[in-house]
Amino acid sequence: MMQYHQPEELIFIDETGIERCLARKYGYSQKVERAEVKRTKKSNKRTNVVSAIACDAYLSVEVLEPGQKFDREVFSNFLRNKVVPFLNPYNGRNSRSVVVLDNHAVHHVVEVQEIIHGTGALLRFLPPYSPDLNPIEGSYNQAKHFIRENDTAFRCCFSSPSIHIVCFRTNNC
Repeated sequence: MMQYHQPEELIFIDETGIERCLARKYGYSQKVERAEVKRTKKSNKRTNVVSAIACDAYLSVEVLEPGQKFDREVFSNFLRNKVVPFLNPYNGRNSRSVVVLDNHAVHHVVEVQEIIHGTGALLRFLPPYSPDLNPIEGSYNQAKHFIRENDTAFRCCFSSPSIHIVCFRTNNC
C-alpha cells in the first residue's frame, strides 16, 4: 500500500477492546517470597475503543460505554461525526485522503463505504490477518501497557472512559 500512497495521505481506523482491570501480569518480590497483588473484583464488561490516526497524530478517539457493543451503527456514527471532518478528496496530493481499514465485518457494510466515498476519499482494506501493517495496533499496545502500569492510580482518579481517552491522547502514534 505504501508503494501507491504517501504516508501523509493515509488515515488508519481500528477498534480494540480493553478489560476494565488491566492488572500487571508480572511482579517483583524477595527471592524466597511470591509476588502478590490484591486485585479488585473483575468485571466482565469490556470497554471498546475506536480511533483514527494519521501519520502525525490521533485524529479522533471514541470510548464506548462499558459493555456497549461495537456495531454498524456505532461505526457509521463515528465516521460521520469524527472522521469525515478530517477527510480530503483524493487527488494524489491531498493529505488524509485514503482511509485504511482491517477486515472487520462492520467495515464492509455498504453504508460505511458510502460515507467515505461521499467525501471523495479512497477506501483501502488491509490483507486478512495482517495487524502488523496497521500502525494503530502498536499505538493500542502502548496505551494498554500504560493503563496496565498505572491501573490502580487511574481507577482511583478517573472514570473508565476518561482513563482511556487520556491514554490514547498522550501516547505516540
